[in-house]
Amino acid sequence: MKYKLIFILLSAISVVLYHAMAHSDQPVAGKTGAPSENNCSQCHTGSPINTEGKVAIQFSQLTTGYEPNKEYPMEVIVEKDAFTTFGFEVVAIQQSTNKTIGTFVIADATTTQLFSEIVDGETRNYIGHTKAGTKTTSLGKSSWNFIWKSPSTSAGDIVFYVASIAANGKNTRFNDWVYTSSLNISEGINATENLREAEDFTISTNYQTNQLLIRYRHLSSSPIAITVVDVKGNLIEAATLNSGNMGNNETVLFLQPHLSGIFFVNIKLNHKIIVRKIIL
Repeated sequence: MKYKLIFILLSAISVVLYHAMAHSDQPVAGKTGAPSENNCSQCHTGSPINTEGKVAIQFSQLTTGYEPNKEYPMEVIVEKDAFTTFGFEVVAIQQSTNKTIGTFVIADATTTQLFSEIVDGETRNYIGHTKAGTKTTSLGKSSWNFIWKSPSTSAGDIVFYVASIAANGKNTRFNDWVYTSSLNISEGINATENLREAEDFTISTNYQTNQLLIRYRHLSSSPIAITVVDVKGNLIEAATLNSGNMGNNETVLFLQPHLSGIFFVNIKLNHKIIVRKIIL
């Protein structure tokens, strides 16, 4: 009887350690708090949700809405004093159908990964941390950057649900802190219009000099505002192009020397935002 009890206890401990280590490799899908989902507190215990810390999810800093078939940089930020181990997962849900919507694109394969889960008979797609992505060099804070590509057609309001954990680093599911949040994004101004001018912009990159050659056909007299940002939304370069100059045009943007990585060229015209991704 004594040995049987010891065996049961060891088995229980092994299960706990297995799940703790598995969760550090990849989050358990379907725990964001989205419709028909639970959250990480179903397994991780130790404190009430959303206390003594927080998680936030940020959409592109250049717009409060989205347009179909565009890529937008996003960031998840979690904070908990004195902690150095964090995790997260995000799902994008179409509000009218409760189905996953759009496509997550990896910006940093070292810290983030894609995975899926069946919820209510439908496949939901997620992005979350990798094992390497659970560690942070900033005491009490961590963040992850990724890209979300909007659906090819109008989809109405979209809600991003995020769940995050501040872990005690002891490879157990006890005495951890759980945070949840959500972000509602609507279609941008004129998002459903035919963006004919979007097809008239081409961007060529000179990798040796970090110059961007932008060719476009301007169909109105309105000025064109162009900004270049990195995946965190930090401004790299800005310019206003050919105000009042209609017809075929081209211009060159000179970026910082030795600049490298993924960047987004945002072209704003008449309340419309056209996004082009470039890699330097």
